[in-house]
Amino acid sequence: MVDGKNMGDGSNSNFLKVAKMEFVPIDVETTGFSPATDDIIEVAAIKIDSQRRLVNSFSALVKTKVPVSHEITKLTGITQKMVDEEGEDPASVLSRLKRFIGKSLLVAHKATFDHGFLALGMAKQNIELPETRIIDSLKISKYFARNKLVNYKLGTVAEHFGFVLEEGHRALADTEALAHIIIEILKEHSEEQLLAAGEPAEFKKPSQFRFRHPEHLVNLPLHETGILKMAQDSDVRHGKILFPYKTSGTIKVLFEKNDGTREALVDGQMKLTDGGELDFQVT
Repeated sequence: MVDGKNMGDGSNSNFLKVAKMEFVPIDVETTGFSPATDDIIEVAAIKIDSQRRLVNSFSALVKTKVPVSHEITKLTGITQKMVDEEGEDPASVLSRLKRFIGKSLLVAHKATFDHGFLALGMAKQNIELPETRIIDSLKISKYFARNKLVNYKLGTVAEHFGFVLEEGHRALADTEALAHIIIEILKEHSEEQLLAAGEPAEFKKPSQFRFRHPEHLVNLPLHETGILKMAQDSDVRHGKILFPYKTSGTIKVLFEKNDGTREALVDGQMKLTDGGELDFQVT
């Protein structure tokens, strides 16, 4: 079980002392890149017990009102027909997933992506978030296979650790690859080393995220004051902000007007308020 502070925090000693924890590699396939405007269409997870055994798995297609594009089908093999006919209600899937996770430590490749979709998806269904943390296997891979790989895509990393990923971008296959990577690393290294490399992050509510491009593409309501506050499905007075991303210490955004036209990138400054909201000041 895991109950500790972020690895970067000096008060994290109790977290590091926990031995033989349970891990849950997890993966989502989605209709696009934005947790605010896209949906999960498939989710899978595998539980690794304290003896490093694969003891259980979870997998489901998920119904969505967001169309499954040709590009997503080409990437994942998941079609609109599959989602319509085999997809389950998102509230049911995410509730069962939460029970499956329990307090096990989550593992995801490029974790901010999966984290964002799962947290916002659960919030939309009024499901309390799991009381756990999540580590990033991308960071873990870059640490333990530093300068050994041409890239750090999941398939490349899995092959380095002796697992051939034959069906990439399907959730269950990806979690199987993740599980193999974690188990192989733990054969040679301690949990403390794994956690330090993976940088555990609290499984936060959506309002506490720092959204960035390209992991998170969100719509933010524009207020007359010029302050942007993060919200989901909010009416926008004059348009919406697309693709916020950080560059050279500032934030750049693309503004799309309600008539569909877009203005040039705008510079601004971002800060996280005490209440967990994201404020963006247009300069």
